[in-house]
Amino acid sequence: MPDTPLPIAHERIWNSRKNPKTDGKGGAGKVISGKGTRECRCSGNQHGIVRKYGLNMTRRDFREKAETMGWKKYR
Repeated sequence: MPDTPLPIAHERIWNSRKNPKTDGKGGAGKVISGKGTRECRCSGNQHGIVRKYGLNMTRRDFREKAETMGWKKYR
């Protein structure tokens, strides 16, 4: 018998990588993405998150702290 690798079965390929959006159970777990997984870095609130530029703050907290962070309002 030659030393050639055996063909890989479909199930082995299909389940070879775990889904990064689940809790590590290969696609069978609870999804860990969406609005409920993000929270404000200041208040911990989950509503009205500004994610642009990696801020991850609520709109209210951003308006309070924008000037101290170096943001300027032009309008």
